[in-house]
Amino acid sequence: MKEMTQKEINQQSVLAADEFLREIIQKPADFVADKSLRDVLKSQGAFANYEDTSRYIVPCAKNTQESNANLVLEDGYAGLDQRRINALKELNATIGKKERPNPETKAGLKLQVEELKQEVEMLTIHNAMMTGLLTDIKETASNYAERSGSRQLQADWVEQRKKISAKVSFINNKHLLKAMSNNVTLINNKEL
Repeated sequence: MKEMTQKEINQQSVLAADEFLREIIQKPADFVADKSLRDVLKSQGAFANYEDTSRYIVPCAKNTQESNANLVLEDGYAGLDQRRINALKELNATIGKKERPNPETKAGLKLQVEELKQEVEMLTIHNAMMTGLLTDIKETASNYAERSGSRQLQADWVEQRKKISAKVSFINNKHLLKAMSNNVTLINNKEL
C-alpha cells in the first residue's frame, strides 16, 4: 500500500475540516461544550493550525490550507473560510453571545467606522441641542435683566452676554476647532 504524500494528507485534512465545519453549522449545540473550538474558529490562522486526529484534520500553515482548499473544494478557500465564519456565528448564536469582529480585520475596522459615524452623528445632534439650550438661557436672562429695572444688572448682563456670545462663536467655529484638534493630536503623538 502506497504511503500518502504530505500534499495528499493536507488535501484530506482540508476535506475533513470542511466536513467538520458543515457539522458545526448543522448542529452547533453538539459543539457548544468545546470552549476552545470557538477560539479556533475566530481566525484563519488558528483554524489552519487546528488538529483533530480522530477526524483526520492535521495542522498546517494558513497558506498551505488555502492552496489545498483551492484545489479540492468546489468553492475553494473562500468557501471554506465562509463556513468557518458561519460555524462561529452558529456557535455564538447557540451560546447566546454576539461576537465582535477583531478591530484589526477589515470587518472589525468597518464596524468601528460605523460606530464612530453613529457617535459623531449623536454628538452633532447633542451639540445642536446644547447650543439651542444656551440660546434660550441667554434670551431668558436678557428678559429678566431688562425687566428688573436695575441699570447695574442690565450693564452686567450686557458684559456677560458678550462673553457668552464670544464663547458660543468660538465653539461653533469648525475651522478653529479642527485646528485645535490637530494640535492636540500632534501633542499626543509627540508624547508617545
